[in-house]
Amino acid sequence: MKTDNNPGVGSVALMRNLYLTFRANIIDRVIEGTPNDARFYVGYVGWRPGELRSEIDRGLWSVVTADIETVFRKDTDGLWEELLQQSRRIRAGDSPAYAAALAGDFSSSNLPPR
Repeated sequence: MKTDNNPGVGSVALMRNLYLTFRANIIDRVIEGTPNDARFYVGYVGWRPGELRSEIDRGLWSVVTADIETVFRKDTDGLWEELLQQSRRIRAGDSPAYAAALAGDFSSSNLPPR
């Protein structure tokens, strides 16, 4: 959900003004108060420690820099292709450790200065 205020306990800040929650009471509050400021996704994926980094290193995932405008973009025509182009630019110039860090895996990253 996109908000200027932390929606409360049970929410995780993903980036400035963007939160993730699994709590039904928070989801209900968002639907009732600001339904146009949320995107709803169903599903779950999880990794063991180091598994996501290994998959990124093997090229199984593309990594792009998070952007709140992209997350809440109303017109999604061409979005997939744009994201693939961004990921190719990142992957072509960055180390696997940097790509893993972009994906949020800082567990064993020792990144050089950029």
